[in-house]
Amino acid sequence: MSVKDRLKIFINNQKLTVSAFESSIIVSNGYVNSISKSLGVDKLELIIEKYPNLNITWLLSGKGEMLLDKPDKKAITHQLENCQLCAEKDRTITAMEVSGTYMKEKIEQLKDRIHDLETRLSQSA
Repeated sequence: MSVKDRLKIFINNQKLTVSAFESSIIVSNGYVNSISKSLGVDKLELIIEKYPNLNITWLLSGKGEMLLDKPDKKAITHQLENCQLCAEKDRTITAMEVSGTYMKEKIEQLKDRIHDLETRLSQSA
C-alpha cells in the first residue's frame, strides 16, 4: 500500500472529501492524486499541524496505528522531528546521487583519456 493509499484511508476515516482535505492543508486540487512516491517535508508539517492525531510513521511506512491516542505537544514535536530527519535523509541521498553522477562522468573521461594515450603509445612504438 502506498503513501497515497494510506492518506486516502485517513481522509475517509476523518469523513472528509479529498478536496476538503487538500483545502485544509492549503494545497492545490488534485494534489493527493498526484502523489507518486512520498510527501515533501513541507506538506508533512502542514498535515501534522492540521491533523495531529495522524500517526506520520503509519502514513509513511504503514507501521503502527493510523491514529495517535492522545496527541500532545510532545508527540507532535516528535513527529515534526521525524519529518526533519526524513528531509535530511532525502538531501543526503540527492547529494550522493549528484556526486555519484559527477564521479561516473569523471571516471568515463579518464578512461577515454587513458585509451587515447594508450592508442598514441602503440602508434608511436
